[in-house]
Parts: sequence; C-alpha cells; structure tokens
Amino acid sequence: MEQGLDYRERALCRMINELANKVGIDERKYIHLNTVNNLISHFTSIPTEHDKVWIHESLTDFIRQCEANLGSIDKNLSNSLFEKYLKKVTFYYSDNLGFSFLLNRTIFTLIYITLFVLLLIIFNLQVSLFVIGIYLFHSLYVLKKYREKKVYSIFY
Repeated sequence: MEQGLDYRERALCRMINELANKVGIDERKYIHLNTVNNLISHFTSIPTEHDKVWIHESLTDFIRQCEANLGSIDKNLSNSLFEKYLKKVTFYYSDNLGFSFLLNRTIFTLIYITLFVLLLIIFNLQVSLFVIGIYLFHSLYVLKKYREKKVYSIFY
C-alpha cells in the first residue's frame, strides 16, 4: 500500500516539474504551480485511500489539461481549469489538512487599510488601532501557513 502511495506522489511531482520546464514565463502564473506543488507535498497526509485516488486523478487531469493548452493559457482558461480540477481538492485540503486560502499581499493590505480608515472616520483612533492588531495577527498566521506550505490560491 505504501509503495503505491509513494509512486503516485512521485508521478505527480515528475509531471508538475515537466510542466514547469515547458511553460513560458508569461504562462507560469496561470498554471498555479505553487498551489499544485503544495498540494502534492501534503499528498501523504490524506487519511483515506478513496480520497487519495480522486485527488490524484484530479491533479493528474489538471496537469494534463495544462500541458494540452500550453501556449494558449490565459486568465479565463486558468480560472476554468482551477474551478474544474483544483477547487474541490483545495476545499478538501482546507477542511481536512489545515490549508488556508492565500490572498494577494496587495489586496490583503488594501482591505485592512480601508477598514482602518473607515473605522477611524466612523469611530475613533482606539477602535481603528484594533484593526492594526488584527492585521498583525493575521499576517503572522498567514506567514506560518506559508512556511508550512499549507496555502493555496488562484494564480499562485
């Protein structure tokens, strides 16, 4: 049983590495390389054989579709492939393996700055400073998840 598991993980690693070597710089962000690598690196943590089978199939199908569409992958096709092959997998990893969705740092910071300014206008400085504390806590949490490679995102 363990032999089969190792083989699937190695096969996925080989496939994603071959794809990464074939893809151009402009398309790299559209095939979610970091997300797929993170999913593969935690493949052995999947508790049931049934789940390992469908996750392996989903990841394999995703990689094959990316290879089949090299040269024509754009934002729309990338979103479509993510929705079709990776969304269910990332939800599973999130629910069962402690993965978190990773927001773009710019968007992440913009949300907190906007919230800070709104609270400053509506309430006072003390209430607004509370948002800075939440921002720092959230940043540390995301950093911890990032170092554990337990994050996923679109175009990541």
